[in-house]
Amino acid sequence: MTLRPLASAARAVLALGLCASAMAAERVVDRVAAVVDGEVIALSDVYALGGPFIEEQCGAVAASTCRTDAERDVLDALIRRTLQQQALRDLDADVGPSEVDGAIDTVVRDNQFPDREALRAEVERSGLSWEDYREELRAQIREMRFNEMVLRNRVTIPEDEIADAYRRLLLTIEPPQVLRLSAAAQTLPTDPAMWPEMVQQARAAVAEVRSGGDWEAFVAAWDALGLAPVFAGRTFREDELADALSSAVTKAAIGEVTDPVIAGGILYVLRVDAREEGDKDVVSFEDARPQLEQRLFEERMADVLAEWEARARRDASIRIVLGNAPSKDKDRPSKGKGAAPEDPAPEAAPAQGAEDDDGDGGDDTDAG
Repeated sequence: MTLRPLASAARAVLALGLCASAMAAERVVDRVAAVVDGEVIALSDVYALGGPFIEEQCGAVAASTCRTDAERDVLDALIRRTLQQQALRDLDADVGPSEVDGAIDTVVRDNQFPDREALRAEVERSGLSWEDYREELRAQIREMRFNEMVLRNRVTIPEDEIADAYRRLLLTIEPPQVLRLSAAAQTLPTDPAMWPEMVQQARAAVAEVRSGGDWEAFVAAWDALGLAPVFAGRTFREDELADALSSAVTKAAIGEVTDPVIAGGILYVLRVDAREEGDKDVVSFEDARPQLEQRLFEERMADVLAEWEARARRDASIRIVLGNAPSKDKDRPSKGKGAAPEDPAPEAAPAQGAEDDDGDGGDDTDAG
């Protein structure tokens, strides 16, 4: 099991840049959104990462709660990123500019841009600044490194869990519906002008059968291709039949004879004898194992990340100012990282995002 390759992350960041709305490039009247162990996250950082998301969630909605809630969702991701960056710094393993340059070269190569300047022009044309693009790419590389260095060795997938996942997979597989059919068929003349007459004759014969005639006698007289023995004793899934045949039998009730159907230069008449459950399409354990193992790995990584983040938030001094009126009396020292900083006072009201307007002083949290 491996983490996503750098090239994939680079392409993902390219897509992020090229699909971003112009909202991401807008600059707000900046202010502090949060402080994590002395490191400031600005409101502009929130919109650089999540501007399109915030717009998608709220659009032109004027309600302050919608925009503030969306901003806080993005801020939560930025706090997580900051904590991960601090952890890598402690390991002397943070991502440097040269690594970002190398990832950009990968994006240029994989997406067949002639050079970096062409990539930069495309990023900026999409509405994302080059600096924000580089920072997002750096964050993606940092996330992969954090996963590999900090989380990966905490994840194990016992063999019995893989086997149990396979058993549960088998329980979810539904048997396909299959048809038992009787059939008679004739080859159509090479001259298409003769087809209508042959079809009319077949329709007349089918009408006689539907009026009480003998189906077996019809097959014996009309099955010039000898198709009846081929269909006898077999079951068919609808997706195994030609589209025209599948459409005809799907509409037919059990025991019903279909109208004549043309498929592949052959004129068919079919009867639906039964609908029943077929055999399950069961994938072998060895074939299913890679996907099962990857899914379990991703689930376990998500659990380990949540545990790590909860502990990191308890140990850090985190002041959330976004959407709140700062309150110093809610500060507390972090565990081993010094006291929380003074409340950063915003120098201007935000152009986007809402202040706490209920007058209760906000709910600035030292997360835990």
